[in-house]
Amino acid sequence: MKTKDIEVICFDDNATPFATFQSHNQKVIRNSNGIFLTYLVTRNEPYTAQKWKLLWSRDNGKSFDVLYESVDATNPAPLETDADNNLYLVYPDFVDNHSYLMIFKAEQNYKNPAKSVIPNSSAGKVCMNYDKYRKQLYYFSKNDTFHIMDLNGQLKHSTQITKTGNSAHVEYPQLSIDQDGNLHAAWTTNKYNTFHYWSIHHMVSKDGGYAWQRLDGTPIELPVFSDENGNTDRISTDEELSVYNTWLSNFMAHNGKLHFIYRSVPQQEYKTDMFHLENFAKGKQHYIRYDMNSGKKDNEIWANEFTIASCDGFFATDPSNGHSTLYYVSKQGGRLACVASEDNGESWYDYAFSREMAGDTHAIYAIGGFREITSDGYIIGTFTERCGDFRDIFGKTRVHFLKVKTGK
Repeated sequence: MKTKDIEVICFDDNATPFATFQSHNQKVIRNSNGIFLTYLVTRNEPYTAQKWKLLWSRDNGKSFDVLYESVDATNPAPLETDADNNLYLVYPDFVDNHSYLMIFKAEQNYKNPAKSVIPNSSAGKVCMNYDKYRKQLYYFSKNDTFHIMDLNGQLKHSTQITKTGNSAHVEYPQLSIDQDGNLHAAWTTNKYNTFHYWSIHHMVSKDGGYAWQRLDGTPIELPVFSDENGNTDRISTDEELSVYNTWLSNFMAHNGKLHFIYRSVPQQEYKTDMFHLENFAKGKQHYIRYDMNSGKKDNEIWANEFTIASCDGFFATDPSNGHSTLYYVSKQGGRLACVASEDNGESWYDYAFSREMAGDTHAIYAIGGFREITSDGYIIGTFTERCGDFRDIFGKTRVHFLKVKTGK
């Protein structure tokens, strides 16, 4: 089968290296009014004054206009949209320790957004998900808190969902909703006082975020220990625990299955300085699938069956079709790569590649995207291309929009 092209469009050629940080949340979406994305433009030394933008494209990503911009102590904001084409954006504030939900109404042409506070929820890694079944928003923060908001920005429920374990704490939270309306939460933990992604965990809520359980139905009392000492489903394997760095790139609930993908990097090859990433190439890509009915792992694929080799990337599919092709966008060396599965993760094949962008495998960074295939049949996403020394936090970078045509 001939592979397709991944189209790459630069929309900012001089941004911060952490412009699209990272693949654990959704910062680009499409609705009937166009494509929207968020990213960081600049930052200050203490990371307390980041200029960020919300962009809007009405020509399928060929060009972008600034819809909103601000300077805050924050990371790029996750985005959601609903059936009425409204936009929902949440950004954490690292100074006042709160997060802020912004609502951009389509009927107002996305002007004069409303803003409401989510108290005591700020952290550097956060995620959001829109529940179309219950018409509400979920927000999961690295600071162990979980929040439910209605579509007017009113806070309905807040709780401490996780707590620090004996080994590690929550680092990168993620959320996904399956076709039965069940809410899935997953996260990576980080070992104390070192740069070591320790383990990956999962739990599910069948009542919209109030009560939680394991896949086999075992109830989970909140807050649950976030590491291997907690009563959750641990996705990373016994072999990987303590030996490998395992950072969950992305996960998705689709057609009765849970799909997880991450890169296992031997800890002995790791260095304590997070910017020494040359040993990532010594790791192995790891895909794991769970059956949601049985609660058991039913497929596992290691590196030699994948073209992709990266710690970041995102799943995309057509949520209206339970049997839709499942895609995963990541990278291979200095180019983007997309693999696809026609059998819900049982097997994968090379689907699309971008042009070669850089010889340095770490130049392409923080690949994230829209979890849904767009109505006109595209996978869309964003990423940062680091042009100089990867360790230079103020180095020159380019920020790109990506798109690839599917067979939808």
